[in-house]
Amino acid sequence: MPFVSKKKKPSRAKGEGSISQRKSDGIWYGSIEASPGPDGKRRRRYVYAGDYRTAVAKLEQLKAETADGLRLDRSITVTKWLDYWLPHIHKERIRPSTYKDYGYTCANIARIIGSKKLVELTAADVRRMTNTIGKGERRAQKAHVVLNKALTDAVAERIIRHNPCDAVDTPDFVPGERAALTVDQVQTILTYAAEHCNQMEAARWLFVFLTGTRQGETLGMTWDRVDLESGAVDITWQLQSIKRAHGCGEFTGRWPCGKKYGARCTNPRWDVPVKFEYHPLHASLALTRPKSESGKRWVPIIEPLRLALAELHAKDVGANPHNLVFHRVDGRPVDPKDDSEAWHALLRGAGIIGSNETMPLHATRHTTATVLRAAGADEQTRMEILGHASAEVTRVYAHADQAKNSAMMDALAVLVPKAL
Repeated sequence: MPFVSKKKKPSRAKGEGSISQRKSDGIWYGSIEASPGPDGKRRRRYVYAGDYRTAVAKLEQLKAETADGLRLDRSITVTKWLDYWLPHIHKERIRPSTYKDYGYTCANIARIIGSKKLVELTAADVRRMTNTIGKGERRAQKAHVVLNKALTDAVAERIIRHNPCDAVDTPDFVPGERAALTVDQVQTILTYAAEHCNQMEAARWLFVFLTGTRQGETLGMTWDRVDLESGAVDITWQLQSIKRAHGCGEFTGRWPCGKKYGARCTNPRWDVPVKFEYHPLHASLALTRPKSESGKRWVPIIEPLRLALAELHAKDVGANPHNLVFHRVDGRPVDPKDDSEAWHALLRGAGIIGSNETMPLHATRHTTATVLRAAGADEQTRMEILGHASAEVTRVYAHADQAKNSAMMDALAVLVPKAL
């Protein structure tokens, strides 16, 4: 026998909306007409409660939300929102490398609070998320920052009323001391490179220690930006691997080209924001602009490096369609992954690390900064040479003082072995 409530339904005041009781289980439900969906069809939104008064209260809240322009969907979870927000709202605002990093952070967030309904998310949930990821860890700080951006957009989209991250301070993070090589270690590395690597590879390692450039900046260096007469290099482009998407047509369970990944598509397209500046070179490798204006800079080069580059340029007469300073024999750019493997092979060959040990290539940059600081280079000079952007340090000059920077770069000569 179906359940039939014996309670008499109270009379409703005008404007309360449509409220009824299901005979099967006695649940009260109310509904109002909502704005049309994407297809233009009329829609209704519903609330449910075990008693009439609660149903009326829920319906009144729903009506107030609709009147405020809110379009709350109580079925949207944190995971569902992040899956929509990152590719459809935030992607055009950030660089491809940042987008990839955000994907990892969104996965960390979803792992802890992903099943939580977006409209029910609280400040306590946010704190639980960051504490679970790791108190004092950079990953927790990034999770708070990314979630805050996603929820700010949810408020702007009228999906939620408030952003619970507003009530939670961004977690603190104290970076650990970055590793830097000693002068003796650098001299050992460069001596080994000169004896066991080809001329281009040896010049590549000399270049990174004597300029402090990042990996992408080094691999993306082109001869037209090397001024051998005045002794300086123009750091305005860098080599990066960029994701490519399918450009063969619409996805209907499978892509028309028959390939699973966009990089293997017969007609791939570069999956980058509209304003992202890049020059395709080979496969997924392209030259891109530095992420900040401080990254664009002229770096003085000292005499040993200038001579090494001049000799390399004179002998670089083979295939080089992209005019790269450092490239493969056939002219293709060096893949950053292969470059990192070559770095570790160099360190093991020179006896700096063991067979199972690793050392980030970024250690070369910290080494350069350490030598400059020990030589008395002030913060502003190091920022201009290394291309650092700092919120704590105010830039005094609009352009780098090249004479001062060149004098400080001479301090890097201590890294060059006497045999070179």
